[in-house]
Amino acid sequence: MGLKLIVGTNTYYGWARMQVVFGSQPTFTIKDYAYNTIPNQPIRAGETSCATPTVYLTQSGSLTFCNGDSVTLTANGTGYQYQWKRNNVNIAGATAKTYVAKTDGIYKCKVTNSCGSKGSGSRTVTVPCRTTDDNVVEIGEQLSVYPNPATDQLNLEFPFPEGDAIITVVNSLGQTLLKQSVTSADEDIQVNVQDLSEGLYFITVQNGERAFYSRFIKK
Repeated sequence: MGLKLIVGTNTYYGWARMQVVFGSQPTFTIKDYAYNTIPNQPIRAGETSCATPTVYLTQSGSLTFCNGDSVTLTANGTGYQYQWKRNNVNIAGATAKTYVAKTDGIYKCKVTNSCGSKGSGSRTVTVPCRTTDDNVVEIGEQLSVYPNPATDQLNLEFPFPEGDAIITVVNSLGQTLLKQSVTSADEDIQVNVQDLSEGLYFITVQNGERAFYSRFIKK
């Protein structure tokens, strides 16, 4: 029999195993029982002890992809209640063992068992390119960057139409670190990356409705 005990403002959950004898004078005998001493936490039937849950995350594929794609994240461990978070904010309805991430962000999962809760490590999802009306522009498809890895200057080559363009450099967390304007009259398109830390970066050239993407390593 499941138990719900309300003590002040706290609710405790437990169970009891009973022997019932029917007759002219029915008797009820409690054989054993248990309850979770942590308020508002569940307990499974027959469970008399517990250990703090464990959890680690795995993913089905790359954490970097174009808009319209996704990656499935899985919380592995001993919990049986799940709450996914994006940028440390609960995702409404994301209470399954797996979660399909489609947007930029830092994802974690909080798992709970009868003994308490534990947060997982994080996975950073980056969506550096977008879907246009005509096609999906894949990373590095139309934008050539060199040298790669780069140390000081990064040279860009792409089919530059008339007008101005905006060059943007973001890191793996989606944070914008550099932004500059260029025009089709510029003979050499260069970006100064000397002040960037070592690591992986994504570069975008936006010209009206057209966009070109690539990635590079700063060493």
